[in-house]
Amino acid sequence: MRQKVSSAISKYFRYPRHLAALIRHAGLKKTANVLLVESERLRGRSVLRGKPYYYFVDPCNVCNLRCPLCPTGNGELDRAKGMLKFADYQIILDKIAPYAVEISLHNWGEPLLNKDIFKIISTTRARGIATNMSSNLSIEKENIGEQIVKSGLEYLIVSLDGTTQDVYEQYRVRGELDLVMHNLRDIIAAKKRLRSKTPTIEWQFLVFKHNEHQMAAAEELAPQIGVDKLRFRSPGFPLGDYKLKAKASQQEAEDRWMPTDPAYWELHPGQMRKDGYLWDEPCYYLYRSMTVNPGGGVAACCIVYKDRQDFGNLVRDDLATIWNNQQYQRSRALFGKNPADRAGTVCDGCFLFKRPLGVSVAQGLAQAPLIAEDAIGISATSRQRTRQVEKE
Repeated sequence: MRQKVSSAISKYFRYPRHLAALIRHAGLKKTANVLLVESERLRGRSVLRGKPYYYFVDPCNVCNLRCPLCPTGNGELDRAKGMLKFADYQIILDKIAPYAVEISLHNWGEPLLNKDIFKIISTTRARGIATNMSSNLSIEKENIGEQIVKSGLEYLIVSLDGTTQDVYEQYRVRGELDLVMHNLRDIIAAKKRLRSKTPTIEWQFLVFKHNEHQMAAAEELAPQIGVDKLRFRSPGFPLGDYKLKAKASQQEAEDRWMPTDPAYWELHPGQMRKDGYLWDEPCYYLYRSMTVNPGGGVAACCIVYKDRQDFGNLVRDDLATIWNNQQYQRSRALFGKNPADRAGTVCDGCFLFKRPLGVSVAQGLAQAPLIAEDAIGISATSRQRTRQVEKE
């Protein structure tokens, strides 16, 4: 069992930044909780003693861009839009701080639109928790570089999918490439001026059909700008029910956006339909992480975006009560070793992970027709670590 736990943790911390966060911020108590969580996951437990150690806390589900495959950008987001209040964040942080190793301060919006974002980051840092944030950086904000560096943010992901405006704006609709580059250079200059090693800056390039010819140009540009990493990733497609209740058909979406290079087909919807799942392992979100939306609503994972699918509210309820409530137990039972009532949550309609009990997604949807109607409330992003270029 110890060897399995070690292997599971090693697989989870496949990104060096996650391992670095564990080393810097875990301590004995948090490390013990991580080991307990991984042990319970491998045992297929539905009721857990361990608590989530990785958190997604969304500062804002409003965005200045209109990315076509994003539920916020295309108008599919079925949740009240707004900003996370700093007072609510303090309530949330008090509940998760004893267990949190790392917090991702992004999900369904542009976090820099929240006026309190730097206060949120610095407060989290003061509690000894690693922070990361993903931004389109196509935003005008005074002294953005100095504010980001002084906040103590450890890792910044910049979503930039092209090296010319005409290509970049095809997906990052309303985005301004020159503004992104200006802000990037301002942050890098602030790091040098303040002699700060953080944040580590990752240029994230989603590979689509229309921009894959600019990957080589991005590889040349990255070291010139001074980013720490350039990462190419597979695009994520909406994971709705099999009818895909979207404005365009599934095939139209694939024809428009799917790259020709099969190395970036990890989230190809056709493959998921064929296999019945994407990843050949049980779900880890239900054990390791908790996703909290701006109003406090807790989603099953970071790819679920409808409020009626929430498992609780972390501003209102305590962590332990939510973590082992009926929705979480039923969802974990899909991947556990003991039979249980598995119907009734959004997880029944998810086909990201293989189910060891042999319950197919089609069977799950048949057992829970209401979930099938709601399944469009899932949108996947790639976890694949593809090509990466780092500074010498």
